Amino acid sequence: MSQVRCWDPELSSWTSEGIEEAEWQPAKRVVRVHTTRVGAIAVVQDRARDLSYLSWRLTPIYDPDPLSEGVEGIDDDNGDAIDLSGNSTPEAELQLETPRFVIRLRIRGTKCRLLGPDLPELRGLLNAPSMGAGRLIMELERAGICLSPRDEDAARAVSFVGDNASNGGSDSGGNAHGGEMRQSGDDPDNESNNSRKGVTVKDRVLEETLCREVASVAAAFEIKSSRWNGTVGDGRAVFEVRETGAFTGGDGDSIDFKTTIMELDEVSDSAHDAPDVGLAPCPVKCALINGGADGGSGASVGHGGGKSELDTTRLPAEETHAYLLKCLSMTSCAEATERAQQSCCRFRKAVEQLLRITRPFSFS
Repeated sequence: MSQVRCWDPELSSWTSEGIEEAEWQPAKRVVRVHTTRVGAIAVVQDRARDLSYLSWRLTPIYDPDPLSEGVEGIDDDNGDAIDLSGNSTPEAELQLETPRFVIRLRIRGTKCRLLGPDLPELRGLLNAPSMGAGRLIMELERAGICLSPRDEDAARAVSFVGDNASNGGSDSGGNAHGGEMRQSGDDPDNESNNSRKGVTVKDRVLEETLCREVASVAAAFEIKSSRWNGTVGDGRAVFEVRETGAFTGGDGDSIDFKTTIMELDEVSDSAHDAPDVGLAPCPVKCALINGGADGGSGASVGHGGGKSELDTTRLPAEETHAYLLKCLSMTSCAEATERAQQSCCRFRKAVEQLLRITRPFSFS
């Protein structure tokens, strides 16, 4: 909940001492407050108010209309804009569903822009030109939406379980809630029986590898969150992947998502079953697995009251790989693999940077 606080220079923190009868008038955007203190007064809130993510989704975008001034955000080594056709423009959309909002971020070239939610506080950003990922997230934080979680925020983030845990937003890749304030009736400041405080931050090496590998396929594959991700510990991450139909004119929903696990080799089933073999040279590996109720076909029954559990056995004829694209190429068409391979490296770095800042693998 947002609260009015005064800055205490001696404590180097915000304090409520000496502040009474704070009243917020949304229509006039005015805060009235009685105070006996002198100094900076502000409306503040917990950094973790919009954490953790109920779901997230990264979707390739096909835009047949090129920008008149060329591809925004892509420069050559001399700093001159590179003019590419609309068909070659690398573009993707990251959708983050928080306890309060559904945030839509569009990555085009090396720059990002905000698409939603459509709120008065964000009108300036919605109409602003594209900018770097770091600057956009900083501007969102100044507007009251913090999407740059730190490790210390994990203890205060609300982890959603059961029916409150969404799985990747709407299957169409659009905005699950129209981009507005969530209308589920849930107050994000009140914990329910299906939520608890605290999330498990992924291992640093694993998280960095996840961001890099997911960015490497973002031009051709749709990636979304999995309800299993928060249950597998800090050495593993689970997400859903499917080949996009945006570039072929097909219905993307006709292609099933595949459950993918990326894990540290030291915590993998193979390391547990054959400890004498040693670890792989690459510390992180990935595989397509049977999964469970949210996307995979092989849900197994556990001992905890009949709840389904994640089935980590690999799909038939599948192998583990160090690179996500290699893993996906075994079950994808050649055009999708080629599109991912030929995507602009600066676009991939922009996607990777946005994922590193927002940290959906640790905070979902």
